[in-house]
Amino acid sequence: MVIPAMVSASTDQRLRGAPLGVYVWLVCHRLDLQEYRALKIDGLAVSLRVKRHTASRALHLLVDGGYIERRGVPQTGYEYRLRYTRAA
Repeated sequence: MVIPAMVSASTDQRLRGAPLGVYVWLVCHRLDLQEYRALKIDGLAVSLRVKRHTASRALHLLVDGGYIERRGVPQTGYEYRLRYTRAA
């Protein structure tokens, strides 16, 4: 199965190293939308063996690039949703 967003992510120059690793991890393992942001960052950092700051920065790059969506929820923090199709 070919996911168009995965193809564009693999050729995107902004997503090198940890951000691309985070994106591949998100596609393969599904990001839990019910966890607080701090738990998501810790889970990514432990799974990928990177620093918390690197995982947080990678999520920001993925949101800015349009690969995942972030919605603000006052009580629970941010929700992230994986986008399989990326708007050009």
